[in-house]
Amino acid sequence: MPNLSPTVKTRVILTLVGLLAGLGGYNLFSTDVFEGAERLHLFVGALWGIGFTAILVTAGAVPLRRSVPYAVVIGAVAAGLLTWGSLRFVEVEEYLETIMPVFAFLIVGLLPIPFVMAREVDGSFWNYQGLFTHSWDVIVRVASGGVFVGLMWLAIILANQLLVTVQLTFLNQFLNLPAVPWLISGAAVGLSAAILNELSEVLSAALVLRLLRVFILPALVIIGLFALFLPINGLSGAPWGSAATTALLAAMVATTLVSIGLDCGAEQAVHNPLMRNAVRLLALFVVILAGVASYALWLRIDQHGFSPARIYAAVASLIALSYGAFYAVSVVRRGDWMARIRRTNTVMAPVVGVLAALTLTPVINPEAISTRDKIARIIAEGEDPDWAELFDMRNEWGVAGRTALDQLVALDHPEISPSVRNYLSNDKFARPTTDVFTREMFEAIPRYGFAADYAPTESDYFDFIDNTGAYLRREVVSRACKLSSPAGHAGCLITHVLYQDGSGRFVDLLVYWTGDKVSSTDVSSERNGSALANRPSVSDPTGDLFDQYIQAGAGAVPLTYPGIKVGDMVILIIP
Repeated sequence: MPNLSPTVKTRVILTLVGLLAGLGGYNLFSTDVFEGAERLHLFVGALWGIGFTAILVTAGAVPLRRSVPYAVVIGAVAAGLLTWGSLRFVEVEEYLETIMPVFAFLIVGLLPIPFVMAREVDGSFWNYQGLFTHSWDVIVRVASGGVFVGLMWLAIILANQLLVTVQLTFLNQFLNLPAVPWLISGAAVGLSAAILNELSEVLSAALVLRLLRVFILPALVIIGLFALFLPINGLSGAPWGSAATTALLAAMVATTLVSIGLDCGAEQAVHNPLMRNAVRLLALFVVILAGVASYALWLRIDQHGFSPARIYAAVASLIALSYGAFYAVSVVRRGDWMARIRRTNTVMAPVVGVLAALTLTPVINPEAISTRDKIARIIAEGEDPDWAELFDMRNEWGVAGRTALDQLVALDHPEISPSVRNYLSNDKFARPTTDVFTREMFEAIPRYGFAADYAPTESDYFDFIDNTGAYLRREVVSRACKLSSPAGHAGCLITHVLYQDGSGRFVDLLVYWTGDKVSSTDVSSERNGSALANRPSVSDPTGDLFDQYIQAGAGAVPLTYPGIKVGDMVILIIP
């Protein structure tokens, strides 16, 4: 590209990087490249997410030839830790549903990016002015880029609707090609990264930071009232049911506002005496909020024991207490308290990253720690354990929880073991040891409606997997499809019906009878928002309505209403 200006070259290069990211996303999430290799899929997907994010948000500040190695190393470490943590669960999807490992992964993957930018632009990993500025610039760029991509898709959708109105469908057909949405989104992200870099002096984080300073005084008043009335009214009125969570969130807000008030240096910090004193008081309140959160959490642990959520909360409380203690010491001591808080922020950021990383390793294994504590409590009490606790251990605490239940059964305790054994034999919601829905199982599902003899393709199978959650697949495979209705029909079917919404498209509906109700889910490749899992069901304890539906052709007529008819009832399929 010898004849292009540097600006155009950058736009072209970053657009190509975005296209590459979009192509990677398509292969990761819309094809069967990683069929049967869940953890490899998780690792590559995590590496893809962090790697391309690091490359695009550092665009301009860090040359591409240097940002790529950084992105690969950071992405590989974060992805490796996330994948390592997944070994705590039999299923990767079950692991990701716990949410907190994803947050830890994002911290590990995104936190180093401002340090890299500070090193490349300002010459040092520990340059606070650079760290602060780059951190907020990244936030502003990501938010602005998201708005740009959203507006671009809005324009494309509007253009498509206008053309379809006059029966020109070439754009609609182009957009329906499998990889096109991914490629368009990726190119838009890359282009927006280039444009935002060009406007870095205009689209500065300084404006956002000045606006956020407005919240310092109101936050101080609210937190001050909280501290004033805490000894009087206690913690019983927590709106989210957890005083620890509320106080932790408040501590996070206070810490953020203190950092905003101090800005990246003495010249940029608040100068008004009222605001300086407000920031100083707010810094002192951080340790109070962290202490309240830690105390409330300790009370819950003392009463109910550990759980994975409480382990993560304990780590967060430790971080908040550390910030609060350092802030309080910085303010109380004479001299430049603002500079000391900035140094605290510089040191604490890597500490937060290390603690987040440890929660993805055996060093801090929330499920194992919680299980050991729960087993010890159950044995110490020597009574029938609560089935709710057993449910959590079996269905939410991974391999450690399930192994612990086997240990309780093996105890041969006169009260505990029979209770656990009874639970294991009656828990209808228990997760199986695997969630393998093979293509053979999918092809064995009876098919009705238009083209009932149509042989399902590999693409149909992956559409089915993409459009059903692990729980729904377990419900269908383990229960419904193995049931037999009064008339001898299998308890699940897929019907291929024409949806009369003017589009002329066919819809694949999974209809299944669970023994007490009939439900329906759209498993088509293009659902367009219609019928996500578990839409309103029809009660059918005998199976007679399900048999009536099959005997009537199971949808062999077009859908002329927003649902499928079972007897005199309709299961809604929301268009």
